[in-house]
Amino acid sequence: MAISVEIQWQGTDDQKAVASTVYALLTARARFFADDAPIRQSLAHLQGFFEKQHPVELQTKETNYPELIETSLTLNDHVFAREQGEDGPVFVTTKRGTPPSAGGEDLTAHSFKTRFFEGAHEPSEDELKAVRGVAREMPDVIMAYPEAVHPVFPLGIPELFEPDEEPVLADVAERVVVEEQPEVQPETQPADRRVRIGDVVIDLSENANSIAQKHAGPFKELLGKYLDEDFRFVRFGGDYYIEDRLERLSKGQLRDIKDYINERGEPLTDEELISDALRRPLQGADYSLWRFTINYRLGRERKDFRFVGTAEDRRWATTSLPPIGQSYRKPSEIAQDYRYLTDPELADADPVTPASGADASGRLQLRHVLTWYESENGVLPVGPATQLMMPVPLLEDQPVVILRIQDPQNFATHMAELRLGVGNRGTHIAGLEELFQSTLVPGAIFTLVQGANSNEFTIEYERQAAQESRLLQWDDRRERWFFGPVVYECPVDPSYLLSEERVGELNGRKRASDSERKRPDVLLQQAFELVGERGTDGSLTALVDDLTPVMNIDRPFSRSYVESIVESGQYPQFTLEDPAIGLAAYRP
Repeated sequence: MAISVEIQWQGTDDQKAVASTVYALLTARARFFADDAPIRQSLAHLQGFFEKQHPVELQTKETNYPELIETSLTLNDHVFAREQGEDGPVFVTTKRGTPPSAGGEDLTAHSFKTRFFEGAHEPSEDELKAVRGVAREMPDVIMAYPEAVHPVFPLGIPELFEPDEEPVLADVAERVVVEEQPEVQPETQPADRRVRIGDVVIDLSENANSIAQKHAGPFKELLGKYLDEDFRFVRFGGDYYIEDRLERLSKGQLRDIKDYINERGEPLTDEELISDALRRPLQGADYSLWRFTINYRLGRERKDFRFVGTAEDRRWATTSLPPIGQSYRKPSEIAQDYRYLTDPELADADPVTPASGADASGRLQLRHVLTWYESENGVLPVGPATQLMMPVPLLEDQPVVILRIQDPQNFATHMAELRLGVGNRGTHIAGLEELFQSTLVPGAIFTLVQGANSNEFTIEYERQAAQESRLLQWDDRRERWFFGPVVYECPVDPSYLLSEERVGELNGRKRASDSERKRPDVLLQQAFELVGERGTDGSLTALVDDLTPVMNIDRPFSRSYVESIVESGQYPQFTLEDPAIGLAAYRP
């Protein structure tokens, strides 16, 4: 076990910093040395290290490193000793923080070789016979408690072997005398074999496999901290590698990778980049080396590349590659529209349930009703409940994760983006315009089911007989709402189906302006005018369930969000008349 040393450094601030840096460098280099073994390093090598690495930011901007290093180490002669080597001065210290003791002691006195052969002798014939013999009985301690067997056997265990010849009387008398000696009583208080890693207490007396299964996370985290502090190792995600063994990617290879991704027009896996862009065989013995190399090297080229994959599906895109899908709203506007998802009280608790089927194997599924805003922009909100189904980003600062969504009804696979919310931006799935507009209509009921990998999903719905309705549509050329015939074969929620019978007053109108979109009270007022029933006093009443689909035309709203606007004292014109059924009123 390494010892912790506190050293009082001498000299100016620069000299103290240089001396402590040299000491840390030498002890890191000799981490497997004995505590009193000398650690040597020449002044020339230290000079080269300081000139190339610049590990210390000097206050005096000193450039004469040989003189600074020699002066700093000489002032701290209680830690470093100076020797004269063939190539110049050599400084030596130990892991104890003191110079090695003089006297010429034998440094191999406690080496493995010395301790291994200490007390060794040629075995006698009786010892060889005892080793080759067969035990006639097994001690009860070992038979009863196999998991408690320890390399050091407790006292009092009978002999495992008996000699072939009958013992003489003297041997019997000696054995009787030994047996009459009082037994050594075991300790009443066993030694405490518990250790603490962070907030976890681990009992080392348990079985090794049991400890590994229960506490794999704390051990992995502790090992990761040590490797992160070791400059010889580099990290990508949860994998580590020795940096000196990694391959180098030239500027030409990086350019080929970038051009290949832009030519394909979609994020590609690391295996595709290795085999197609770099033309390396995937069956080679150095495949794992090249896979880590390409992920680590591209991760350092943030100007040209961005990681958009997961731990099991590592994908790379270029910064010049456009987002997946072409939504009506800009990606930044959509993220701002979903900022209400950051408040758990405003986000609806979507019905996330275990998936059914023989091959479900613990997967989850989400039942969802498609709104107009989601259908037009090809997006899906990701609330706190839906977040349980989504993949975990591999990198800490990763903003996007690529998803693969299968549509078995139409034998198609669509690629989408899980855009992670940062700050006041909400997390949502984008890039589903083609899937929604070719298969579903606003108000459609479908189920999103987890796949084999964390970034794979399947969209399922029950195909029904074809129906035709005049549904709300937008005319880009005239910039007006209109109603046109639409044929659909999916199940729908009637309250979310924006047909001409329900919201016919929108025909020929314009969209809400940007200033109106930012005011939820204005959108709620328009929703009351479309689906509300007018009373004798001029007030309008409507159910929150009927207001929510209309509110989702220009901007996304959850039912909880709409109800909070009605109940808020900020807008006194709205009141919740009957909370049991969700009846709201608007009084101009």
